[in-house]
Amino acid sequence: MKKEDFYRNARHDLPGPLAGVRIIDATTAWAGPMASCLLADYGADVIRVAMPGDEGLPWQPFIGGTTRSFAEETINRNKRSVAIDLRRSEGVEAFLALVTSADVVVENFKPGTFAGWGIGYDDCRKVKPDIVYLSVSGWGQFGPISQRPGYDPGALAHSGWMALNGEKDGSPSKAPTFLADDLSGLHGALAVLAALRHRDATGEGQHVDVSLLDSIIYQSNGYLTLGATGDSLERWGSEVRVCAPTNCYECSDGHVFMALILDSHWVRLTEVLGRPELG
Repeated sequence: MKKEDFYRNARHDLPGPLAGVRIIDATTAWAGPMASCLLADYGADVIRVAMPGDEGLPWQPFIGGTTRSFAEETINRNKRSVAIDLRRSEGVEAFLALVTSADVVVENFKPGTFAGWGIGYDDCRKVKPDIVYLSVSGWGQFGPISQRPGYDPGALAHSGWMALNGEKDGSPSKAPTFLADDLSGLHGALAVLAALRHRDATGEGQHVDVSLLDSIIYQSNGYLTLGATGDSLERWGSEVRVCAPTNCYECSDGHVFMALILDSHWVRLTEVLGRPELG
């Protein structure tokens, strides 16, 4: 199929698949906003609730001549916003009033914070029994370390992911992006869709628990499998232990990355190199 044929019947006048779904986004940092951002991209009406004085993400680079960061504009795109002080009784009343017309609440504060303010899951379902309530945290809602602050680098380190990332002879290394945050946002958005499907089928809401630690361990499942077999888990840099040659190689005009996954790839490489007898 040609590209023009594939897009011939594309419709740009239709609302997104989540049109009509309202989400109250009471999040900060990156993981929680990423979940609601993805849902907004699919057409949900996302109302971001910001605390007075919330600086958002004051990270450089800034948009020319302003104090607005590209990070803030990226993660909070396609959202409406309102400032509410959730620590005051008037703010709690205003928040719960928003919940009555919402389908989903997303929050990523330390577990128990919202319940302490009177806007936890049990509080919200009193005013909206079928509410879907997504809680994103560093370590999960329960457990011995659930009350610790949780950020992306901590999850990468605590999970063991950093111990497996980096050059063979180098130090453990974090990801160049907010990998645990991004994965948690993706898992959170997917979980919300599943919970909405359940609500539509049964009329029941849900409290969904997504953690950065769970999300990054899920991404590391291949390493966990190797560990279960008793194999040693080591850093491999850009190499891959199950296929070779796979690496980034320096050339006269830069670098080239080569990944030979199948035996047939090696045969084709020898032909390109003019050494078919090696295949």
